[in-house]
Amino acid sequence: MTYYDHTNKKCVTVCPVNSYAAANQSCLNSIYKIIIGCPSGTWGNQELHTCVTTCPTDNFYANATIPLCVTVCPANYYAYMIDRKCYIGGSCPTSPVRYYSDDTTGRCVLTCPSGYFTDINNGRCVLYCLTNGYFADPITKSCVQNCQDGYFRSNVTKSCLQTCSLGYFADSISKYCTIICTNGTFGDNATRKC
Repeated sequence: MTYYDHTNKKCVTVCPVNSYAAANQSCLNSIYKIIIGCPSGTWGNQELHTCVTTCPTDNFYANATIPLCVTVCPANYYAYMIDRKCYIGGSCPTSPVRYYSDDTTGRCVLTCPSGYFTDINNGRCVLYCLTNGYFADPITKSCVQNCQDGYFRSNVTKSCLQTCSLGYFADSISKYCTIICTNGTFGDNATRKC
């Protein structure tokens, strides 16, 4: 089979490097052209310089907008090892279990790396809980609305603390670290409790 090489304006049996043999028997030489040139349901394979129905096992399917076989997912996309697809940040698979976008590895993960928390609200591994009213729980390693028994919500650190920061007191009624205690109680600087 021959292909028309638009760059060199001649027919060739193998398309040049960085171009692809499209279904219309043309060599396409850019990502934009391969998106247009590969038929629906196929993917541009950069190694074979052709359109394929299945990417190699060491590649990921970039996404529907960019139908390319890639070894690394595009920026803001995360590799899911099970189906070998790239998912936009925060949209990793949730069934049968929830996966989270991990910026440290560029992958969809079940468990976030040490020092990170799972944020169910945005489907990401985060250093700090970003959603208002959620706090980093050191026990579950996730962002929660209510801390475990013996822990108090801190609006300063956005985390669950056993001992409140200096100048704050653990209020057992509100379950918050607070400057002013409730119900006529007073803060004890030694224990940092109301």
